Amino acid sequence: MPPVNTQNSIIYNNKKINNLKLEIQSDYVFRQNEFPNTNFEVFIPETQTTELVDVSTPPKAYHLINFKSGIDFKIGKNTNSNVGLNITNIFNTNYRDYLNRQRFYANNIGRNFIIHLKLNY
Repeated sequence: MPPVNTQNSIIYNNKKINNLKLEIQSDYVFRQNEFPNTNFEVFIPETQTTELVDVSTPPKAYHLINFKSGIDFKIGKNTNSNVGLNITNIFNTNYRDYLNRQRFYANNIGRNFIIHLKLNY
């Protein structure tokens, strides 16, 4: 079950400047409090000790800030284009998603840049 999360955004849209659109998005994911406790202990013969194998403790809460932008251009008589830039996880926050099965081994993706070009003809 996914933890509680909130998403908020502020959008600036200006039709006079080629339909310019700028957006800042905030994603906050809380720590999952309801989870099955399937941790177990293992005996290590070399050291004659028992170690706890933690396979169920959820990761900490995290907050991501994203940016999206786009602008339209008229290329020809019947051809329009839209160019945009998206940046996810602007501050390169280290986080682990509760629903990611690899969360025990590695962090989720860091800062990511996406450039997109859309042609309508």
